[in-house]
Amino acid sequence: MTGCPTQVLMAALLLVASALGPAHAAKKLKPAELAKVLNSQGMDLAAEGRHAQAAVLFDQAFDTFPHHALLWNAARAHHQAEQWEQAQARYEVCLQLEDLPAER
Repeated sequence: MTGCPTQVLMAALLLVASALGPAHAAKKLKPAELAKVLNSQGMDLAAEGRHAQAAVLFDQAFDTFPHHALLWNAARAHHQAEQWEQAQARYEVCLQLEDLPAER
């Protein structure tokens, strides 16, 4: 396996999490760590064009650790999957969040 150390660590976490089952993994990982794993899996699915599946993971990541970037990823994935109502709902929440960066 090639990749940066972060990718290797994430792959190892995913392997352990899948071996132990989601309930056990969720108990052991802090919310931010679990959200990072879910986001990474979502990014992989989105890169493969599996946007609807990616959206589910991004939604789970946001529910686990509410952060505007995770919600934006969910909105984009729903958009790419042509799930218009879900995308619009998430875009609207993004616009209401107060922790958005001042500049993009």
